[in-house]
Amino acid sequence: MDEIVLLHRSTGNYYTLNQTGAAIWKYCAQGKRWDEILDFVSHEYQMEKTMLEEEIDSYLRELVREGIFEIR
Repeated sequence: MDEIVLLHRSTGNYYTLNQTGAAIWKYCAQGKRWDEILDFVSHEYQMEKTMLEEEIDSYLRELVREGIFEIR
């Protein structure tokens, strides 16, 4: 999957998600659980889950702060 460009309609701001961010976005849109997303990224990029947990958490929190992602 290539990168994704998001438009926040309320603010007019654009956000570009790289390949990893786009994959995470896709998994979230499919309703995947946290552990499934972590497993995918860990496997895809051959990285330890402990290293990824903080990075992915920070990434998702930033999307929530910007108002373009909502956790339910």
